[in-house]
Amino acid sequence: MTSRTADPAHLALLESLSTDEQPHSGRTLLEHLVGTRDLLVAWGNPDHVCAGGLFHSIYGTAYYRVQSASLDRRGEVAAVIGAAAEELAYLFCVTDRPAFFTEIAAAEPTLEDRVHGTSVPVSHSVLRHLIEIEVANVVEQVDPTTARPQTVERLQAMLADGEGHMSTAAHAALAAMIGAFARS
Repeated sequence: MTSRTADPAHLALLESLSTDEQPHSGRTLLEHLVGTRDLLVAWGNPDHVCAGGLFHSIYGTAYYRVQSASLDRRGEVAAVIGAAAEELAYLFCVTDRPAFFTEIAAAEPTLEDRVHGTSVPVSHSVLRHLIEIEVANVVEQVDPTTARPQTVERLQAMLADGEGHMSTAAHAALAAMIGAFARS
């Protein structure tokens, strides 16, 4: 059963990494991370997926370059949030997120680690968890009233390519967001 409140040790680690001082989409990174986790909880995801979502940008990403924790601290992060959650956070940070949606159809999916220049074989289960985290990440931060047409196209592709690979709640939230773009 997924806890409704974030683990105090998880929040303490995030605060020690100054996520409460880093700007992100008009507020702090910590607020965005907690909001992403809260969506994952509300959508019924397992604890390790919710914890992975809470730390989804901790090492920086291709889009959010702030590195709250360096990659050499992976062991420390894993000791607090668990190896499975840390793996999701790590993969979210170092791989190309659109590939979550395209690789899900592959017989033997792989993600490209843009930091180390390597291919990482992943299971379909891991990809489904990464898709769920990416949908929560987007739903949590994108404002339908100010999004550009390219954003809408990207979200429509996520919805189409992720069909059947995300929770019903995540699918509904993403579809509602796309619908809000059409109304704005």
